Amino acid sequence: MSRNCHHYNPYPRRSARVPIGLPSPPALSPETRVVIQQAAIDLQFYIEAGVIVTWNHALSQWDLVDRPQRRTTSSDRETYVGAGSFSSVPGFKYPFCPHLDVFGRPYDRMKLFLAKRYQGKNEDFFRAHDHQCDFIVIIPKVRPSVYSIGNEQEPGSDEEEDEVQQTLLASTSSPSSSQTASQNPRISPPSPATSSRPKPTPKIPGSPTTHRSYFSATVATARARSDVFVMEICWDGVFTGRFQDTPSAHPLYPQLGAVTHLVMQPYDPAYNPGCLDRTYQHLHFFDSKIGRCIRALNSTLGVTSDVVQGLIDDSKRCPSCSCQYSFEGYNAHIRDGLCGNTPNPTPVTPAAPHAPYHGLDNRELPAGKCLGRYAEFLDTPIGASMLEWNSKLGIPTDVWALVATAVEECETCHFVRTFPAHAAHLHSETGKCNDLVDDGGE
Repeated sequence: MSRNCHHYNPYPRRSARVPIGLPSPPALSPETRVVIQQAAIDLQFYIEAGVIVTWNHALSQWDLVDRPQRRTTSSDRETYVGAGSFSSVPGFKYPFCPHLDVFGRPYDRMKLFLAKRYQGKNEDFFRAHDHQCDFIVIIPKVRPSVYSIGNEQEPGSDEEEDEVQQTLLASTSSPSSSQTASQNPRISPPSPATSSRPKPTPKIPGSPTTHRSYFSATVATARARSDVFVMEICWDGVFTGRFQDTPSAHPLYPQLGAVTHLVMQPYDPAYNPGCLDRTYQHLHFFDSKIGRCIRALNSTLGVTSDVVQGLIDDSKRCPSCSCQYSFEGYNAHIRDGLCGNTPNPTPVTPAAPHAPYHGLDNRELPAGKCLGRYAEFLDTPIGASMLEWNSKLGIPTDVWALVATAVEECETCHFVRTFPAHAAHLHSETGKCNDLVDDGGE
């Protein structure tokens, strides 16, 4: 979960006094020093994003820590547990810091400090207690559950709590939601529009390559900085079954009068003119197995749930540009062993597919029935971003979290479609599944 946040100071500010007399970590190798410096940059990003993280020593990255929740008897709703009660939560483990001891082993888990002075404020935080360590994991103030956003306030909430919630909803630390569309750093300057939709262009073996990044430094940096809060909502909604029970809880669910989510505006021509031209010029894998799955998912045809899971399992994150790709797109974006989507690339290794794609086998239709109207919705922000995921362009990690979970399974035909495709496959008057119609009829 590395983030490329160059505007942050690469070292934590030492407002919280480090205890005197604790041993210092052993001297760092040049390679380890780079990891530690990047870890400090990333930690400040997560602190401002308002999440708790722990260092994953196996992967050398920060991992999100699920904050404990409890159900209140007064409102029968789940709320986040305050830091003072962490020690009483069964199974809740405190974070690790990135340092290793002289034997190459992780130090003990951090210790919880409550209401201590840090950067001019009284904060709750985790900090190492067995060695000199600048890594301090700030614990965000208790806020309403992510599942109650937009509903009534929690009992006892005050103006400060409301301000915290609004800050998290706006995600001021991420480029995707803190900017207006015209200021969104992920949107490149508009390119000349074409008069018609370009046809898929074949991938030509042996084509000359260049190390020049497809994206400018500004856009590449913005793409690398994903909205952690958006990702938390999306994946929690899937893992808890909330989106399956209530699809309208998804951030991209079509709502009357709603505007395009800021994270998705780079894929909406209304906010980013010419963006579909960029998408259509990179359809090298339009007819591959993954490409056909994406087209079916974004159509009235639909796919089985295992196909959607296969797409999610197959997604590959580039450690250089921090964006997500299908394995085909990931391999295509590599140029001479380097990432081609950032001005400062690092070596990357080609990927292999994680899952077979056999979900588009012929459907056995009941006697006298045929499929209803077939239509694709690839020019929507969801469809266009999925096409770019399956190309050398890739998409930011928060965009992937949004579109990979923006699907709905029909209760009648049990096929999964993206939100626009699901709505289109329903009967315009009855609102019921119109997937199968009488042979020869509409």
